[in-house]
Amino acid sequence: MTPHPTLVALLLAALALPTRATADGPPKEKPLPQIVLYFGGPGDDPFSAFGHVAICIVPPDHPDHGLCFDYGAAYITSFSGLMWGFLRGRAEFQVVQTPEHALLTRFHHEDRTLHRLVLPLTPDQVRLAAAKLHADTLDPNWRYRYDHQYDNCATRIRDLLDLAVDGAWATAARHQPGPGASFRDLSRTVASGQLLLMLTADLLAGRAVDTIPDRWDAMFLPEVLQRETERFFGVTSTVVLQRHGPELSPELGWGGRYWFVILGLLFGLPLAAARRSGRCPRTALACAALPLTLLGLLVWTLAIVSTLPAVRWNEAALALLPLDLLLLLLPRHGPQLYARLRLGSLAAVIFLLALGVLRQPLWEIICLPLPTMLAVAFLPVASRVSTSVTALVPDSRVSGADDFCGPCPTPTRQGGDSPDR
Repeated sequence: MTPHPTLVALLLAALALPTRATADGPPKEKPLPQIVLYFGGPGDDPFSAFGHVAICIVPPDHPDHGLCFDYGAAYITSFSGLMWGFLRGRAEFQVVQTPEHALLTRFHHEDRTLHRLVLPLTPDQVRLAAAKLHADTLDPNWRYRYDHQYDNCATRIRDLLDLAVDGAWATAARHQPGPGASFRDLSRTVASGQLLLMLTADLLAGRAVDTIPDRWDAMFLPEVLQRETERFFGVTSTVVLQRHGPELSPELGWGGRYWFVILGLLFGLPLAAARRSGRCPRTALACAALPLTLLGLLVWTLAIVSTLPAVRWNEAALALLPLDLLLLLLPRHGPQLYARLRLGSLAAVIFLLALGVLRQPLWEIICLPLPTMLAVAFLPVASRVSTSVTALVPDSRVSGADDFCGPCPTPTRQGGDSPDR
């Protein structure tokens, strides 16, 4: 969003040499603009799940004409192009200007809590921060490649403020203990109200996000950046907008991962019942094998296509395989053999998890294929015809137990005679 030229002119004038002559004495220092941070809480939209932060320059003589800078604007606005850029590590973001009152209006319409924090910077620090903001904005070719953990709207503002204080912030925060949680857990705590987003991240985000960041890197989240900014600069933020809708629920129990267990049981239990009863076993097998195949195909495809370490090195690919389609394609005893091999591979994954070699939260993800593989490996398909009838029918005629659901064949006596009425 391009601000009115008057706003830019006022700010640039306020950043000029801060002296003015007075009739009663020597030149007097002119007050400089304030550097203000706005921290937005999570919203209902998945793209606002992790919060947001913007930095503003507020002129001292025009406090209602602040100019804000937002480093969270995607250069490519189409959804498909943005998602492809994320996967390939090429999603480009830029900084945009917006009037302060427009920023407040936006967060009000999105019903998000908003905190305001005025930074106690020296005149030289204000000039450095303002010069960097304007340089990034005025260059039409200035963009950066977005990375959720290491280069986003929060880390850009953190780095800008660290530049203003001559690196003192990074020196104080690097290699210092952070919140004590991994990138994944920190993100899940903030975005706990977005169940589908959390489950998708558990499936598609790899072991890189299970690293525990130090205090500096933990500021990739606006919530942590707000807390650490208050700590370093010795100031306290104030609430200017309060969310009126229902509060986003905190993380409970397994944080939604119990849905992996529920889905695994929904795949496996009907299959086990169908194999025990002999009714529609192939249909039940298809209902279990096809979703598992699609999940495995998604995980493996993204791991191959993406250049991001956080997506490419995904331990969930050890538990979810696109080869599960073989349960439907292999003849005779092939599905049983394949299921037993899959159980062996899942046991190896569990063993490596117990040893600490694997560090992703895979316990619940393992429960997705486990019930299905147990049912195929150890439950034979029961015949749907009685023992007295099967004694009269050759084995080649009793094939309904392995077929998809359909009309059951009518057994006849050997020799083609009609059954007794």
